[in-house]
Amino acid sequence: MVVILVAIALCFTGILVRVGMLQTTQAKAYQAYAVRQRARNERLPAPRGQLLDRSGRPLAMSVASKSIYADPRAIVDAGRTVVALARLLGFSAKRQKALLAQLSVPNTSFVYVAREVEAETALVIENLKLPGIGSIDETRRYLPNGEVARGVIGSADVDGIGSSGLEKQYDKLLTGVDGQLRQIRGTKGRSIPSSHKALIEAIPGNDIELTLDLSLQYQAEQALTAKVAELGARGASAIVLNSKTGEVLAMASVRRDAQTGEIKVGSGNYAAVDSYEPGSVAKVVTVAAALNERTVTTNTSFVVPYRKKYWDEWLHDAEAHPTMPLTVHEILAKSSNIGTIFVSESIGPDKQEAYMRAFGLGEPTALDFPGESRGILRPNSKWRGTENVTVAYGQGVSATAIQLVSAVNVIANGGIYVAPKLVRSVVSPFGKRTDTMPSATRRVVSAEVAAQMNLLMRDVVCTGTAKGWAGIKGYTIAGKTGTGYKAQKNGTYFDEQGRRSYYASFVGFLPAEDPQITVLVSIDEPPPGAQHFGANTAAPVFNKIARAAIVDLGIQAPSSAGGCPTSKSSKK
Repeated sequence: MVVILVAIALCFTGILVRVGMLQTTQAKAYQAYAVRQRARNERLPAPRGQLLDRSGRPLAMSVASKSIYADPRAIVDAGRTVVALARLLGFSAKRQKALLAQLSVPNTSFVYVAREVEAETALVIENLKLPGIGSIDETRRYLPNGEVARGVIGSADVDGIGSSGLEKQYDKLLTGVDGQLRQIRGTKGRSIPSSHKALIEAIPGNDIELTLDLSLQYQAEQALTAKVAELGARGASAIVLNSKTGEVLAMASVRRDAQTGEIKVGSGNYAAVDSYEPGSVAKVVTVAAALNERTVTTNTSFVVPYRKKYWDEWLHDAEAHPTMPLTVHEILAKSSNIGTIFVSESIGPDKQEAYMRAFGLGEPTALDFPGESRGILRPNSKWRGTENVTVAYGQGVSATAIQLVSAVNVIANGGIYVAPKLVRSVVSPFGKRTDTMPSATRRVVSAEVAAQMNLLMRDVVCTGTAKGWAGIKGYTIAGKTGTGYKAQKNGTYFDEQGRRSYYASFVGFLPAEDPQITVLVSIDEPPPGAQHFGANTAAPVFNKIARAAIVDLGIQAPSSAGGCPTSKSSKK
C-alpha cells in the first residue's frame, strides 16, 4: 500500500508539473498551435470607390454580396450536394456537370461554386449545413439608376477589376487596399461569427465625381430611345458639352438589338468608340478655315451649279437647283456641297487638312476613353480622286461624336478649342477632394471669325436647312445639319441591294449670344427617303435635349429678343 501510495503521489506530482508547464513555459507554443489549427486569416475585400455624377449622386457603387465555395475534401456526397446547390442557384445541367467534375478533382481544397450571390440565397444555403460548403463576404458592382449611362460607366468583373468604360480607365483610383480578417472555426470547419476580427482594416477606393448630370443623361437617353423607335433606326448618340469648360454633361448612346429589336442603352460608349462620316457638319470647319485665312468673306459669291464633275464622278448638292450665285453665307445656310468645294479650293488641301486637325479631327480626344476611336483623316498627300474635294463637306473623313461636338464647340467658345473632360474631381476615402486640372485649350480661329460663323449658323436654324426643327422660342440657337453616307463592308456606300445607309446629325449651341451648352445628336441608319436628313431626324431630338438642359441647368436667355427674327423685325 505504501508503494502504491508513492506511485499515485508521483503520478499526480507529474500531472501537476505537466499542467504547470502547459500554463507557464509551454503555454505560448500550444496557444499558437491551437490558433494555427482553428484560426484562418482571410482577405477582407476593400469596397470599390463610387462613380458619382456632378451633384454627388451615385452612378455606380459596391454593395455587399456573398460567394459560395466548396472544400471537396469535406464533401460527403458530391452528387447530392451539386443537386441541392443547383436547385437554389438555378444551375443548368451543363453547369451542374462542370461543378461535379470540379468537386471530383483529388486534393482540391477550394472551388468557387457561385460568385456575387444575394445575401438571402447565401443564408438559405448556409442553413442547409451541407458538408464542405461555405460562404465568404464579397462585394458586387451595382448601378442604382439602372441602365442610365451604362456605356460610359462600363463594368467591373466579379473580382472587382474594371473591364470596360470608366471602370477600366480609372481602375487604379477606384480600387481600395484589401485588409485581413481572422476567423475561428469550430470542430466541423465552420466559422464562428462572433470570432471575426479584422487584423488589418480594408481601405476603400477613391470616389470619382464625373461631369455628367444624372437627370440630363437620363432625359437624353429617353429622347434618343423614342426617336429610334419612331424611325426604326439602328441607334443614336447625343452629347451635351459645357461650351466654356469642355465638361461633358451628358453622353448618351442607344442601340437596337439585332435579334429582338429591343432598343437599349448602349453597352458601349458609341459616342466615343464609333466613328462615321460627319457629312455637312464638317462644312463649319471648311468655311471657318477660309474666313480665317481671309480667302473669302461671308459675302463672297460663287456661281454654284447643282452638280459638277470631278475626276470621273459627278458630285452634286442634296437638292436640285439651277446654276446660280451663292454667297458663302448662303452656301452654309443652304448646305451646298459644290459651293463648299469652291470655298475649300480657295485655301488648298494643305490648309484644309491643317484646319481639320486643329479642330480636333483625326486624333483621339483628351478623354482617352478605353477603345476611343481616332476617326479617319489621312494626310492630304494620300487623298485620291474625288476625296480631294469631298473632305470639305465631310465625305471621305470620319469622326466620333465627341470629336465632332468638340470641333463645332470651337465656334461656340469664341474660336478656342477646349478639350472635353468627364472627371471633375477625385475624393479620397478620408474625404479629401482633389479637383482635376482645367481642360487644355488652343486657339483655332480668331474671335472675329468665330463671331461671323456664329451669325451664319444662326441662319441655318432660322432660314436654312434646320428651319422649323431646332428652334426654341426665346432662345437664339446656332447650328448645322449633316447627312453623311455610311460606308459598307464592301468598301462602297452601297450594300448588296444597291441601297445607301446614312448618319443624320445636328450640332448646335445656345444661347448663341453667350453659348452655355453645345449639343450634338446623331441618328444611325435612319430609314432612307424623306426621313434620313439631319434636319428632320436629329434636329428635333436636339430640340428636346436642349429644352431639358435649359430647365435642368437653369440657362437663361441673355435678352428678351432671343430667337429667330420675325418677318416684321427683319424689315426693320
